[in-house]
Amino acid sequence: MNKVNEILEQQALISDCGNDCVNRTHWNQLKQELCEALLDKIGRHNSITVAKIEDFFGKSYKEENNTELSFSSKGIRSYFKSANVGDKMVIDGYQCAMMPDGKIWQIENMRGGDCLYTDNEYGSYYTWEQAKKVVPKGFKLPTKKDFDRLIKALGVKTGRELYESIWQGIFSGSYYNGLYGQGNNGYYWSSTALDSSDAYYLYLYDGYVGPGFSFGKTYGFAVRCLIKPDLFRE
Repeated sequence: MNKVNEILEQQALISDCGNDCVNRTHWNQLKQELCEALLDKIGRHNSITVAKIEDFFGKSYKEENNTELSFSSKGIRSYFKSANVGDKMVIDGYQCAMMPDGKIWQIENMRGGDCLYTDNEYGSYYTWEQAKKVVPKGFKLPTKKDFDRLIKALGVKTGRELYESIWQGIFSGSYYNGLYGQGNNGYYWSSTALDSSDAYYLYLYDGYVGPGFSFGKTYGFAVRCLIKPDLFRE
């Protein structure tokens, strides 16, 4: 852990150097270096205390720099454990936020990978099989129960309320030999299959939201993932 401790010592020194532009730039550089050092060293057991991580990446840094934090999904479990509802972060390039269900979810539709189509505004559309394979490391495709818990925890009853919530659900429509329902309906795959041909999905429109519907696995729906529970375990 020598590299980590060295960076933390440098951070302590520059914290006393004032809040000039050079200091902020150096601080940001050290933040990135510490991320890399932690990814190399943290493993399953580490001697870095939660206090040190929170001191370096915590609210004081966010407030002074007016920015969101950026992490890899492999590391810094201690920050995730201390996140508050509504806290936003970038994980593996995706905007994410802590939800009232106690889980960290993506708050934008996934893009790229093996998909049926990608729209500049709404993201990519995946079959059910594609959706299962495009999930980034450290994430998982939500189950029907995950969606149930999310909706209940958010306290939303309509697609419009979900759109205006922390989750920011959008009416991205669907894709099957063309785009359908953009701006009016939203469809998000769950990992829960009904049978060999259909799977459950989260459905939303202005007056309704719920994961109780199923549809053909070959249709193109949007995908949003959440952090795997084991990422929080030491």
